[in-house]
Amino acid sequence: MIEELVGYVSSNIKRKQIIDVLEKNGSDTADHLAKVTRIPRISLEKMLDEMIERDMIKKDNEKYSLTETGDQVVNVTRSLK
Repeated sequence: MIEELVGYVSSNIKRKQIIDVLEKNGSDTADHLAKVTRIPRISLEKMLDEMIERDMIKKDNEKYSLTETGDQVVNVTRSLK
């Protein structure tokens, strides 16, 4: 399952940017994620929803953060560099 999620993230630079920002900041709002990644808000929200469905990130109040699964994806992605 992790390998499939690594492919899901690696195949799209915008998803990779989201994961990178969340790894660096710990948690972030959609507004700030849109600003730093330069992803239009509507597109960003769709990607965030998809990543929540895949249990890679979670939303608590208005902040998004990586789940344990998301952390595993980050670790595998980092080892591929």
